[in-house]
Amino acid sequence: MIGGEPTTVQEGPASPRGAPPDALAAVGVGILIARRRADDWTVETVNEAYLASLPEPHRAALTDGASLADALPEPVTVTIDAVLTEALREGSCRRPLARLDFSGEVRWQRWAAVAEPPDAVTLVSLDVSEAASLRQRAAVHDVELAAITDGLRDGVVLMNADRQIRYANAAAERLLGGPLVGDSWLRVRERIGFRRLDGLQQAVTVERALAGFDPDPVDVRFTVGDRDTICRASVQPLRLDDEIIGAAVVLSDITDERRLALERKSLLARELAVHEQVRNEVAAALHDGVLQTFAELSVLVGAAAASQRPLDLAQVQATIDRGVEQCRRITEELRPSHLDHGTSAALAALVESWRARGLLDVTIEGSELPRLEPWRETLLYQVAVEALRNALKHARGSHVRLVQERRDDQVVVIIADDGPGATPAQRRAAADAGHLGLVLSRERMEAAGGSYAFDSPPGGGSVVTLTLPIS
Repeated sequence: MIGGEPTTVQEGPASPRGAPPDALAAVGVGILIARRRADDWTVETVNEAYLASLPEPHRAALTDGASLADALPEPVTVTIDAVLTEALREGSCRRPLARLDFSGEVRWQRWAAVAEPPDAVTLVSLDVSEAASLRQRAAVHDVELAAITDGLRDGVVLMNADRQIRYANAAAERLLGGPLVGDSWLRVRERIGFRRLDGLQQAVTVERALAGFDPDPVDVRFTVGDRDTICRASVQPLRLDDEIIGAAVVLSDITDERRLALERKSLLARELAVHEQVRNEVAAALHDGVLQTFAELSVLVGAAAASQRPLDLAQVQATIDRGVEQCRRITEELRPSHLDHGTSAALAALVESWRARGLLDVTIEGSELPRLEPWRETLLYQVAVEALRNALKHARGSHVRLVQERRDDQVVVIIADDGPGATPAQRRAAADAGHLGLVLSRERMEAAGGSYAFDSPPGGGSVVTLTLPIS
């Protein structure tokens, strides 16, 4: 019990395990025992730890027997009075964080007050000013960080050393699927299936960052809802002085970039397949045409030499002319000289050549196409020729219409035949069997900013529509 003389705290919640104030002072716990006197509180006992928590000018005034109202500024007295009064009325009172304004100098304290009836209260105080200041500065820093990072397209996640997320900008929450602050990075990572594309076990190098390393960026994949995302993850340790207090993760969405890279890789592979196909066709044309012709010429010359008969010069000339024509036809199909005058001129020359050889009945309709960049004209010609060849090989029809026209800022070429057509299932089966002509033609046109459409109407026939930007 507290009598009329100053006492020390012997027991009760305010004095753990009966420890005296001096023992509590050793761990930085302040003790203030005050007694209610009319409308004021009189100090019964105050230890050194409590005095040390006050600004220097107010320590000397707070002595045993002093009035709180006289010793401390009014805002501080009002705050302490409220806690002591509540404790005296309710038996005890707690304040997790009390703000004390000593004429502009702010202190933060954690309080627990226990009443000792009829009129005394023991106040146990722990000064947390430094920690509170750090929290305030962190809060201000978070506001500043949000202002800087919320407009970024990259996701930014900050976590402490326990991998608890303490900040995430809007882009990070959009990428990772919802609110993140307060969640565990490990739990978030597991929930979305966060994994590295290089096949290593670590989902991302947060562990290395927390160990003090500056790891290289890694590409990661994860799934949120029905969206599969690929990001480049950069991780850096967060340091305070020489201590690592957490890690920062920056996520750059490269899903489209990776998709385009894979498409470019696929297109390159298909282009190589096209070139290989062209080489094979040229080799076959040379072997079955030109080489046979010159072999025939060799036989003629050899037979004449063996029999010592004069050469049939007319037959020799005819054989040479046939070989030259075969070579010219091959070079014309690779890159016709008529392309120097535009796609329309080259297509007209090709159609006339096929007509003359009785290969296919083709009617050209529409107006002459405007000139394009040379590579675009070559591409349009090659794809149109491929469509005409398909009509020749597979259509088994009697007539083909080749329509060419300009529509706004595009050129359009339509190849329509009256053959039996092809169903989507038949086209897929052809592609599965390695016949990639339609697929490769479409990819080449789309890579140039154009389009390739194949249609087989119910009544029969096939229609190929090619479009390409003029510039």
